[in-house]
This record gives sequence, structure tokens and C-alpha cells, in this order.
Amino acid sequence: ETPLNDIAWQVSRQGNIIPVAVFDPVFIGGARLTRASLNNYDNVLKLKIQKGDTLIVQRANDVIPFIAENKSSRGRSDDDFDQSLLIGECPSCGSKPEKKGVHLQCVNSRCSEKNIQKIVYWVRNADIDYVAEATVRTLFERGRISAVRDLYTLEEKDFQGIEGFAEKKINNFLKGVRDSKRISSVDFISRLGIPLVQKKSLIKMGINSVDDFLSFNDDTYVMGRNIIEWKNDEENIRLFNELLEVLEIKDGEKNGTKGKAAMTGTGPAKRSDLIRKIEEMGFEFSPTVTRDLTVLICEDVNGKSSKLDNARKNNIKLMTYEDFFSGKNN
Repeated sequence: ETPLNDIAWQVSRQGNIIPVAVFDPVFIGGARLTRASLNNYDNVLKLKIQKGDTLIVQRANDVIPFIAENKSSRGRSDDDFDQSLLIGECPSCGSKPEKKGVHLQCVNSRCSEKNIQKIVYWVRNADIDYVAEATVRTLFERGRISAVRDLYTLEEKDFQGIEGFAEKKINNFLKGVRDSKRISSVDFISRLGIPLVQKKSLIKMGINSVDDFLSFNDDTYVMGRNIIEWKNDEENIRLFNELLEVLEIKDGEKNGTKGKAAMTGTGPAKRSDLIRKIEEMGFEFSPTVTRDLTVLICEDVNGKSSKLDNARKNNIKLMTYEDFFSGKNN
């Protein structure tokens, strides 16, 4: 339990203005907490929040803090809450938000925080090394980038005059971005941030290329409806088209046509890069060793680990990293 001091409002990449409770420190599972999400605008009204109220803070799975209850609101009428805690404008750009579902939403396409969050989201999802959120904010505030596509047009000269960017840091930044430029269609679509839409779900829905994605209109399942809704948003389509201009998108073999592959031991490159190569070679990657594997990639096919023993018992093909990635998997 802890008293509420204030509500901070934050803008997400979708433009949703998210309320965050600010409270006196509490300790849960060894973690010191002073903030927790209130999820959405409607939830603030539902909790009938006022400053000084006693909140019950919990941590979901011992990780994510959230407000489970407002003990002080018991017996209050539905309209009995502190109006000063609510907002009437976007905390980033000052535009008037619109009510959409349970959220207040900033609909200004030029909202700084919304665009920063879009860039940060892409950097994290694309697993781009050496590009931190603080770096993205600095470049945005200095006018060097304004959208995700700008990451891919930056040159060394664009960092001149920005404190903290020495030659090594600039080179690492440019290399990290450059390494993320070549991408499969399924990886590209899965990184757009469409709710519930990930690589496996795309494959199950028969989406293996950009053209498949653009022509998709099956609203039978929630994932399909999410894709259709996402494509109906002008800002989303603008982002999609801008990324098509700067990325090198490969429409190769349909994922999974050669079976499933897993890895064990230490590979010759970063795990995410190896997974991408496996999928580009026409295999579906499996994070675990299961009986339906086609091949288990390892350091030594004569090794004695339990994973290798299980693979042999289930007649799963064993291949070294060198042999697999040299094309001998055919």
C-alpha cells in the first residue's frame, strides 16, 4: 500500500496517452517502485482517483508493476475524482486529444514523443545494436531524424556538432543500422507492431511476402482483423511505404518448407543473425529441441550433451554450424 502523489501522462507510439501513477516508494520482491501504469484513461475514472489515495501496488510475474486497487475510493460516487489529475491536451505536443475506446489519443502525426517512440520501437524490434533510446532522442531533438526511415539515410557528417559522438560510437551506430537493412518479408511485417501479429501467425495466415500482406483481407480471426485495421490507418501505411524505400526486403522461400531447425551450443555469430539466416534458408526456427525437428545445429555432432542424445534417439539430423550454413543441409 502507498499514497498517490500524482499522475504522469505518457504518449505511446500509437498515440495513446497512458496514465502512470506516481507514489511514495514501495519495495516488492527486492525492487524499489515509485511508478506504475494505470493502463488507460477509463481506468483512472473507474478507480475514482484523488491525490493522497491509498493504492495497492502489485507486480505481475514479479516483473511489471501495476495498480491493483484504490482502497480510498470505496463508497465514492462515479463522478467523485480529482479533475486536476486529468488532462485536456497531449503532454508532448499540446494538441487536443480524442477519445478512442478506453484511451485518450493524440492524433497529431507530428507529435514529437509519438514519433520518437515509433523509432525506439523499431530499433528494439529490429535488434539494432549500439542505438539506445537516449541516442534516438538526441538525434531527434537535433533535427537529424524525424521518422524511422531517417535512421537508414544518416551519414557520418550528420553527427557533427553533437556532444558524446566520437568516431567509434558513430561507426558502431552506422554499422548497427546497416546490418538491420537486409530483412525478410515476414521479419519486416512482424516488426511493424501490429497487435498479436508475429512471424508464426503470419506464416499460418499464408503471409510470406509484402504482396501477400497488402492483399490480405481475411477477417475470420482476431489477428487477421488486426492486420486489416492496421492497414486502414494512414499513418501506418505511410510508415510501411517509407520503410519499403530504405530496407532491402527479400521474398525468399516460404518459411518452414524445409522443416524445423534448432540450435545448441555457441554459434559463429549473434543468435538473432543466425535465426534470420536459418529462416532465409527455408527452415522454421524452433527455440527448443522437440521431436518434430528436422535438424539440430551444434558445435560437434559427436558431442555428449543431453540435447544431442535426445536428437539421436528421435532420429533428428545433427549438423555442425559450418556444414549447415555452407549449404550442406540440402
